[in-house]
Amino acid sequence: MSMQINMPKHVDDLPQVLWWEADEVAIAISIFGIGLLTHYMMTSLIVMVIVMRLASRMKSAALNGAAFQVMCSSGLVQLNNEFPDLLEKELFV
Repeated sequence: MSMQINMPKHVDDLPQVLWWEADEVAIAISIFGIGLLTHYMMTSLIVMVIVMRLASRMKSAALNGAAFQVMCSSGLVQLNNEFPDLLEKELFV
């Protein structure tokens, strides 16, 4: 007798804030914060819209989770507690 396992459809997707993914929200907040600190709010809002459109086009052209994989392989984000460094060439099992 075999067990049926439900596979999730969106394994590599980042957590969502309303209808945006976490990486898009981080980009928007950082650009908005820079505009707030430099007193160029309208300019930062225009730049934010342009950068968000470019980021969404780039994400839709790539596979799901491609941005997270780039962040992990560059060392910006830790994968998990078992494999903290993706840049290691040898894994000992």
